[in-house]
Amino acid sequence: MRRLQWCLPLAIFMGILMVNPLWSNAGNTSTTDKYAWSENSGWVNFNPTHGGVTVYSTYLEGYTWAENIGWIKLGNDAGGPYNNTSSGDWGVNHDGAGNLSGYAWSENAGWINFNPTHSQVTIDTATGSFDGYAWGENIGWIHFKNTFPAYNVITTWAPPSGGGGGEEPVKVVLTVSSTSPSNGGNRCFGRYYHLREIFDAYQWLNGQHGQYLCKRRRWQ
Repeated sequence: MRRLQWCLPLAIFMGILMVNPLWSNAGNTSTTDKYAWSENSGWVNFNPTHGGVTVYSTYLEGYTWAENIGWIKLGNDAGGPYNNTSSGDWGVNHDGAGNLSGYAWSENAGWINFNPTHSQVTIDTATGSFDGYAWGENIGWIHFKNTFPAYNVITTWAPPSGGGGGEEPVKVVLTVSSTSPSNGGNRCFGRYYHLREIFDAYQWLNGQHGQYLCKRRRWQ
């Protein structure tokens, strides 16, 4: 009886993990313009419940949900940029100018190439609009933008401006103050080493399991 008391909660927890990814984050993709299309896997949602994709200047991370194949993961847990040279080092990279490359992974559909022969997935740096085609080895083409029927994936990511006003999302591990500073909103405190730089000032957006997605404020 005592063994059943802890086995049942464990079974429930494992069942939840099979349905939802461990890391749940809305990312920085639009809540309305969030769909790509595949003839074989249906609609691919880049901002689903319990998932989401974050675009950084050098890579993408997070989960999309395809209605016929389930979760698609945009990169390994260590984060990017990714070398895409082994089963432990893979993901979708971004050159900072809107050009994507590398691989996403689906347990049910295999590898998905964001820079296949004859196409490439791109992001318009002015509008955040995705375009182009990714290729899945078992599902064929995934199309990111169409006029009729209209669909598109759009991100709020934008390249940082040279004048100091640009913002780029940064994932950090830190604590959040319970008070609101004079400029409005909570503020994250801590340091996160990213691309050999140290960022000290963050504006809090949301948090999950002690990890917070913040926007770095660039100052001239």
